[in-house]
Amino acid sequence: MYFNHLITFFLAFVISVAVAVDVEDLPSCSQDCFDQSVALSGCNPDTDKACLCDDFFDEMTYCVSATCGITDNLATLDFLDDKCH
Repeated sequence: MYFNHLITFFLAFVISVAVAVDVEDLPSCSQDCFDQSVALSGCNPDTDKACLCDDFFDEMTYCVSATCGITDNLATLDFLDDKCH
């Protein structure tokens, strides 16, 4: 029983580490959209891949497309797409 809990904890940790978003890897203009996108998505993209690749993804790409240039748009899409696959 203890072993099952240990395995569950380990897998949850590995998954959360794999999903983590390092904001510093985003273009500077996109970094400005990060906190806003977290608030609007209502979930945590650092620990929830479904959030990262759905609600947060939508909010982030909307903000970046409205406020950043094409280079930052493409870099952000590449960054998020890489995290989602």
